[in-house]
Amino acid sequence: NARDEFFWAATALWRLTGKQAYLDDARQYQPQQFTTPSWGNVASLGAFECMADSKCPLRETMLQQLTAYCDKAIQGIEQSSFQSPYGNSPRDFGWGCLAEYCCCQAMALLYADKMTGTEKYRRYALQNADYLLGRNATGYCYVTGFGDKSPMHPHHRPSEADGIEAPFPGMLVGGPNPGQQDKRDMKNAVYPSNVPDESYVDDAESYASNEIAINWNASLVAFLCWIDALAN
Repeated sequence: NARDEFFWAATALWRLTGKQAYLDDARQYQPQQFTTPSWGNVASLGAFECMADSKCPLRETMLQQLTAYCDKAIQGIEQSSFQSPYGNSPRDFGWGCLAEYCCCQAMALLYADKMTGTEKYRRYALQNADYLLGRNATGYCYVTGFGDKSPMHPHHRPSEADGIEAPFPGMLVGGPNPGQQDKRDMKNAVYPSNVPDESYVDDAESYASNEIAINWNASLVAFLCWIDALAN
């Protein structure tokens, strides 16, 4: 399904050229609800294009979708296990979840703050950072080289082959993945749990939970840089 790609392309081209044909295409392919950006769905990047332009006729619709998503994400956080928008449903966990669901959700919260001119959502984005960096069911800081307990054996061949015990620093691992698609391929590693938020193993064999990827790291950098900018 390429509707999300067509929507993003149409919104970007409309902003660049102002041609009605691209706006018509954007209307044809516009999403019905906001979803966090991922390699498999980039519709939200088109939504951000719309929201960044006050003259875009789709701006208010996209902003309403974004705030509806964010308001749902922050419901009941005070009663949740780790007091963060991320991590309160089994659906939050899977291949690359810490990027596509945790970091990208936090980015959506920060966008909502910026677009609405409030500070309603930023503290919840910060709570996702808390989750990512150690306040979670495993106690891991999921970024290599940081915290008291972080991945030492990511699925990253250069780190395993360089003769240095510690991995390259600053890499975000995929995170807990109850699908355990690599379970049969691992000879030396065993998942400690089938519980969704504990289904993580720090072993280079675990490509389903301990892989790293440039697009995942991009979301981490964008998210934490935005948090840092707000603090200064």
